[in-house]
Parts: sequence; structure tokens; C-alpha cells
Amino acid sequence: VLRSRKGCKLLSRHPHADLVIAGLLTGVRHATMEDNEVLSLLECFLNDDDTRPIALRGSNPAHLLDGVCELLTNGEPDLCESSCLLLQALLEATGPGALLTWSGASKFIGVLSRRRHGKEIIDAVVPMLQWETSLTSSLSLEYKRMWVSDQIRSNTPGEAVEISVNRGELLRGVMESLRDPKGLQHGVKVKFMGDETGAGDGHRRECFRLVILALCNLEFGLFKSMDGGRSLHPSSTASDAQPEYLTYFELVGKLIALALMHRETLPAARFTLALRKMLLNAGPLTVDDMASVDPEFYKHKVQYLLESKYAEGEAAMTLADLDLTFEDVPQPDIFPDARHELHPGGSQAHVTEENKQHYVELLCDTRMRGSVSLQVKAMTAGILSIVPEDVWYQIQRVITPVELDSLICGLQEVDLQDWRSNSSSDVDQDTWELFWRVVGGLSMQQQKDLLEFTTGSPAPPVGGFAQLPGYGTIGMVQRFTIARNLNSALPVASTCFNTIYLPKYSSEAEMSAGLLEAVAHRNVGGFYEGAVAQ
Repeated sequence: VLRSRKGCKLLSRHPHADLVIAGLLTGVRHATMEDNEVLSLLECFLNDDDTRPIALRGSNPAHLLDGVCELLTNGEPDLCESSCLLLQALLEATGPGALLTWSGASKFIGVLSRRRHGKEIIDAVVPMLQWETSLTSSLSLEYKRMWVSDQIRSNTPGEAVEISVNRGELLRGVMESLRDPKGLQHGVKVKFMGDETGAGDGHRRECFRLVILALCNLEFGLFKSMDGGRSLHPSSTASDAQPEYLTYFELVGKLIALALMHRETLPAARFTLALRKMLLNAGPLTVDDMASVDPEFYKHKVQYLLESKYAEGEAAMTLADLDLTFEDVPQPDIFPDARHELHPGGSQAHVTEENKQHYVELLCDTRMRGSVSLQVKAMTAGILSIVPEDVWYQIQRVITPVELDSLICGLQEVDLQDWRSNSSSDVDQDTWELFWRVVGGLSMQQQKDLLEFTTGSPAPPVGGFAQLPGYGTIGMVQRFTIARNLNSALPVASTCFNTIYLPKYSSEAEMSAGLLEAVAHRNVGGFYEGAVAQ
């Protein structure tokens, strides 16, 4: 009766209507699958013109938000959809402000962003919450990964751009194919010339992985690493190594944008924190950011000066003894005369105790930003050739530099339990168990190589193996799958379908040897044509 239009009208005129609503609000947090009528009743009252004012009276919206948050946090998973429908009705009645200004907004937004049915609600409030750091920081990284992809991808009708590349000239081929960014907002399909299997998502993952690996190779000269190869920063001498260095940096930016849109990873593009801050325009660089670019320089130059280490010990000195001026000498041992003034007249300005903080700030800014500003500008231009400028500004407000690293590169470690739990089998139980025993005996690097052989990427994305990108529409996921191979002596893979096809093996040693041999030849191609038919 209450759900009917007549019932709502009668309730709105009843002297105890407020008590009825209050009782229902109290019952929200206690709803179960067997007893959840309170949720649909409140949704009905919020949608009815007569009862809506009573449901929204006073602190009722806050009590409702509190109850739904508690239900989504600790309640039965099957109540998620009906809880989100109730919340949706509330926000349609009040606008997103009711949620964003509520005292528990940060926790609630975090909970919603981790629920499948909460995505639509969060999508609607992101345009407002992006301005509040405390709220954007509560969004799950899994949600941000989907949101970034959705924002980049064009909503206008269109098909993904198909490019054909030669494996022998991969870098040049991709650079020429992506030179015109028109249509790239719809995605990219890659076909290897001479490969009869056509264009596929697995080919794209493999292609982009190999291209970014070549661009980030230290011998190629675009990037440098001062921390043993753990992170990369643009090289100030990139123009000497590659005459087309700015075009290459622009290509790096395009690959980043496409990887974010396709929800795929580029594990080789592990950039310094300072570079990620510049790409996201995440505030000014600080002296401490130098530690991510050159840890040794930070320790032996920055900290040495700022902490007055020169005045310690038996051979204590003063700043005057160091004879420093406002100049940068990048390689004093090799090119002592190669000096760059940190400001006009810097060669005549001596560093003193009073100005050493300013000297260090200028020196670090020159090393991190000033000397590579053209390189960073080219990378940003590559991103903006695919990502609309207003969208990139939104992404800059929602994503942190640390999160950008995870979104681009994926997870650094392979979680074997997560891998197995989110895999499928088309083989007998003995083969299934044998495979996981063999994988468990591999080193971390060998596990990553096997993952790369099967999926096209050595790093699982944010969200783990449950979010492995699959074949077809952007956002489609495809489980890692083990299937039987009756036509080959070695394992083969179809990276589009994240499937590895195994011959019959009788022992761990035999399977391990076969996997390692197949993986060792993974970069020569080998898409399994039979997978398409299957």
C-alpha cells in the first residue's frame, strides 16, 4: 500500500509520518537479503513528490547516508545494487552536495568506488569532488583506472585506428603510424606485417611494450637513470643522442595516453617522481624531489650543503673554502669548463650561508626541470594530442604522481595466489596442479616473462589479475587461461585471449623446460591461430 501513489499521499498527511520515516532510516543498516523492504520503501518515498520533503527533512539525509555506508561496508554483498539505487534516489532529490558535504563523505566515496554498482554514482559526482583533495584521495585506484580510460576515450561514433607495422622496423613504423593523432581517441589496433592472424589487442600490447622498451633503453639516449635503472628521467643530452629526440618524446606521451585509455601497462616507463609531477603539473618541484632523480647528488651535494656537512670532522671547512658560485657544473671531473649560470650574473655571485638554500633550490630545479623542459613539453604534447586538454586537467586533479606510476607501469610484484585465483582451466586437474607447481618454482623475473608471453605484458594492472585486459571493447577483461595444445611440442599463446596452450607433460621438470624455452623466444611472434576459431 505504501508504495502506491495513494499510499504516499496518505502518509504525507499523516501526523506521525516523520516517525515512520525515522524508523525506516534506522532499519537501513540492519537490512538483509531476507528483510530488505526498507530500502525499496525509502527509494519510493524519495521518488514521490508528496513524501520526498518528509524524507529530506532535517538530518534525515545524513542518517540515510550513514545507514547506506554502513550497509555497503559491512552488509551482505547482494544488497549492493539495491543500496546504490536508494543512494541514487537520494542524490537525484538533493544533488551531489548532500554526499560531498556530509561528514563521512571521504569514507563513503572510498566504499562506493570499490563497489561495481557504485561506479555510476561516483561518475556523477567526480566533476565536483575533483576539487577536494581529501575526497579524490579516497577514491580507489581501481576506480581511477576505469575513470581515466572512460574520460580519454571519445564518446563520438568511430572505430579504432588500425596500424600495420613491420617487426624489423617497429619503432619507426609506430612513430609514423601515430604521427597523425586523428581518430586515436577511439583506440588502436595493431597488425604485424606478414602475420595472417590480423589485428588484435594482444598484438597491440606486445607492440607497445617493445616500442616503449626501445624508447626507454638507456643506450638510446632519451632517458637517464641515476638510481641503478629503477627509474628514468629525461636526459639533458638527448638531442646529441637522437636528432629527432623531441618527436620520440612526443611518441612516449602518445603511448602513455593510449595505454591509459586501453587500461594496459607499459612496465618499462617507470619514471622518476619529479617527471611524473611535471606531467601532472602537481605543484612546484621541491629540493627533496631531487632524491628521485639522482640519489647520490642529493646526498653528496644537496644534503651536504643544507646540513652543513662541510663544517664537520677534523677537516672542517666553510662555504667560502668551497668557492661555489651560482653555476651548475654537470660533469666537473670530465668537463670542468662546461658551466651554466643559474641566473644572470650567477658566475659572479658567490654562495654564502645566507643564500645557500636559494642556490640549492635553483640548482635542483635546473637539473630536474630547466635542462629538460623541451623534453617534458614534448611528452606533454604527445599526451594532449590524444587526451583533450580539459580532460587532462581533470585527470591532473584526480590522479597523484604516485598513482600515475601504478596506472602506467602496473603492479611491480606478481602475486601467485591472486594469479591462480583469477585463472581459468580448460585442462584436466593434474595438468592444472602441475602448471601451478611449476610456476611457483620460477623466479619472480621468470614469472613476469611467462605472463608477458601469455598476455603481452609482464605486469598485472591495478586491480590485479582479475582486471587483465582482454579482447574487444575497451574495459573488457579476460582471465588468464590454461588450455590444451595438441599441435605443438612447445607451449604457444594467444595474447589477445590471455591463453597459454600446453602440450602434454609428464613431470614438473619437463613442463618447466618447455615453458622456459617457449618464453625465451617470446619476442619472435607466435599468435596461435587456432585460438580465434576456439
